[in-house]
Amino acid sequence: GLVGTCISEPLEKMASLQDNTLRIVLVGKTRSGKSATANTILGRKEFDSKISALAVIKSCQKAERYWKGRKLLVVDTPGLFDTKEKLQTTCEEISRCVQLTYPGPHAIILVLQLGHYTEEEQRTVALIKAFFGMVAMKHIIVLFTHKDNLGDKQYSSDYYVAKSGKHRPQSLFQQYGRSYCAFNKWATGEEQREQLAELMSVVEILGMEYEGAFYRNELFFDSQILQGGGGGPHRADYRYYVDKMKAQPGRQKQSLKK
Repeated sequence: GLVGTCISEPLEKMASLQDNTLRIVLVGKTRSGKSATANTILGRKEFDSKISALAVIKSCQKAERYWKGRKLLVVDTPGLFDTKEKLQTTCEEISRCVQLTYPGPHAIILVLQLGHYTEEEQRTVALIKAFFGMVAMKHIIVLFTHKDNLGDKQYSSDYYVAKSGKHRPQSLFQQYGRSYCAFNKWATGEEQREQLAELMSVVEILGMEYEGAFYRNELFFDSQILQGGGGGPHRADYRYYVDKMKAQPGRQKQSLKK
């Protein structure tokens, strides 16, 4: 189907050099600290970030701010679940979220909780990789939350990796490069501004490395299919896409057993 022909669609340069918007998407497991991270980037409490089952985000959240003369478009996505029943709905909503960053995000921030890189996080990372495709690896920044658990001392990013639990995500960084940082969710004032500056520095380094290219792949085509609900000319492609996403959890479990 048409989905297969869109997987290898190349990255595209920004259409206009005058477009000063930096588009960012946050992804991760439920209650990983995504919304709190988004609030730090925005410099205000825009999104509900309470750590409770009732506060689970089920739809896209989008907000903007200006930072050093540049507009930041921040999109928070629903938390990724591990059950097949919710996978289709979550993937559909994330696809819609990415559409809000058209023509594509410059950075995809993968939010992980420091010290909790368990098998569940491994499955989450595998799902994100399967969902976004290999082309997105160049645009992913790993952001650890709960930096505050380490106390007031300053540590290198290598230390954060070492403290990420028994399933240390070394392979994660081999795939995504060394684009990562850590946030203290309780940071205010100067500390909060420094955290944002550190993250923006990583984003800008990626931007320079890839000459302003942004992420774009089959998600934009997938969104059109999903919005059609399986009807019309894309009926076969809809079934192909849904079956592909439903099969991901089983494939992830098999790969983890190996």
